[in-house]
Amino acid sequence: MIVRQEVGHRHFNPLLNFAVTAFVTTLISAQAVIYDIGNQPFIAMASSVLMLVPGFPLINSVSDIVKGYINMGIARFVMGSMLTLATSLGIVGAMTLAGVWGWSVNGNITRTDKRYVFCAIPAVGFALVFNVPQKALIYCAVGGALGHGARFMMIGIWYSD
Repeated sequence: MIVRQEVGHRHFNPLLNFAVTAFVTTLISAQAVIYDIGNQPFIAMASSVLMLVPGFPLINSVSDIVKGYINMGIARFVMGSMLTLATSLGIVGAMTLAGVWGWSVNGNITRTDKRYVFCAIPAVGFALVFNVPQKALIYCAVGGALGHGARFMMIGIWYSD
């Protein structure tokens, strides 16, 4: 967070801010994978960039489009997508520099995770942060669980021999 704030105080482009911050946080958290600190050090790498999720531009883009402000909605969506791309480039750069790929040191990439239902909890938590109507919380929960399940299914397909 200090990196993000310092780069922001110097009025750099937000895309550069997100890329540099993602690079630094991934590089720091990759040390846990390199030195095998903890039971699942790759989780620290994945969660280190959560502060960079451009939720407000993406949520506001949908809101603008629904309200009829199509141009503004598209502009916010593109900005949110560009921030996501910048974050991804920072993560990939740090992982390349650190030589850390995959999900664990021992190469256990294709494990199946049947606890995907528990991913509904953080999905609802994020929905509450963004003031999603209560009627839509069930859809957020189902979407979080299905998204996590689909992720592990695709990882299994991608890395299967």
